[in-house]
This record gives sequence, structure tokens and C-alpha cells, in this order.
Amino acid sequence: MWGNNEIGSINDIEALSSLCQKNNTLFHTDATQVLGKIPIDLKKCLVNFLSCSAHKLHGPKGIGACFIRKTKLGLKTKLTPLLHGGSQENGYRAGTLAVHNIVGFGKACVIARHDINKNVKHLHDLEKKLIYQLKEKLPLIEFNQPAEQKIPGIISITIPGINNELLVNHLAKSGFAVSTGSACSASEPSHVLTAIGATLLKSRSTIRISLDKYSTEQQLTKFSIQLENICNSLMF
Repeated sequence: MWGNNEIGSINDIEALSSLCQKNNTLFHTDATQVLGKIPIDLKKCLVNFLSCSAHKLHGPKGIGACFIRKTKLGLKTKLTPLLHGGSQENGYRAGTLAVHNIVGFGKACVIARHDINKNVKHLHDLEKKLIYQLKEKLPLIEFNQPAEQKIPGIISITIPGINNELLVNHLAKSGFAVSTGSACSASEPSHVLTAIGATLLKSRSTIRISLDKYSTEQQLTKFSIQLENICNSLMF
């Protein structure tokens, strides 16, 4: 995973892929979280496979892409398809192509590439302001994301003494969508938080806040006020 979807940490995929190349090891990375957030140069980053999804770019849901690097002989690495029955997509995936989704994904990539510097600055600015507001309103708050080498817009916070599922439900009633961790996982302790040393109790008090290019300062101010009110009501 190029960028972690819970705490936003970014792996040095360029160094890892180079190491794998030197040891004749095939290497795949999921770049969904970093797409449109950091530049991706596949001439420098020597991954064999890279997968990504359109929805993180505000593209259509249900469409993704897979990059497969050719070998030194100009041949693509052989993969066994999950779906059989047709020769579409060079035999890698059978079935009629969703042209409308493909075009939408392509356009989303064009827009994201054009706006990447503006969007990243916007996310960095919002993140700094939100962190400042949360520290002011919730003195016991803990931040789990790294200070540097992170995806802009992903904030993982722990509020001791507050059950995260109750907090998510209360925020949802107020019009704010946050999560207890990865959107892909079941309601069980986060393996990511466990890996960085978090206890079960801490995991149960942690939520993930995600910002995007459409987020505004006004929304963050309302969110921080509502979060403080909910936490105060749940503590007493």
C-alpha cells in the first residue's frame, strides 16, 4: 500500500520497488489513496504492478485501473484472470468494458493532475487549521498520523474515554461522516493501530477524519464545535 488509508502514512515505494528489482522479486502497490495527492512517476518507481481506483479522485465508482510493467524482453508479466470467458483487456479481465466509467476515470485523472498543487495546498491548510481547533477544544486528544510523509487530508484522532462507534453515530446525526477506521474493514480492532502499538482501548476511542478538495473552513469550524459538544455529552 503506497499510502495508508487509516493514518495516512506514505511508504517509500520508489526505494522498496528498487530493492525488489535488485532481488528479482515482483512488487505490487495499491496507489488508490495517493492518487491525485502526490506525483507518481512510473519511470522512477519500478513497481511491477500498480492498482488504483477512481472514486478517490471524485471519479465514477466501480472503476479501477491496473498498471502491469513489461519485462526487459518487452513482455507483460503473466497473470491469471479472475474472470474468464472473453479476451477483453488483453485477456486479463473478461466482460464488456464500461466505457462511460473508463472515460470518467480518465477525465478525473486529467483534472487531478492539473490541480494537484492547488488541491494539496488546500488540504494542508485545512488540516493545520482543524488540528489547531481540535487541540484547543479537546485537550486530551491524541493524533495518530505521522507529522511528515503523510497523505494530506487524512487525520486519525483518539479521544480517551469516548467510544468511537457512539461518536460516529452522533456525528452522523449532525450531518458529519467520519469512520472508526478503514472503510474496507469490519467492526473489529484496527490492525493498523495495533501495528503502531495502540491498545484495544485506544482503538475503540479512535476515529478517522477525511478531507477533500471540496471541504471548507466553515465546515471544519462547525465540525470541531459539534465534536466538542458531543464529547462533553458522552463524558458526563
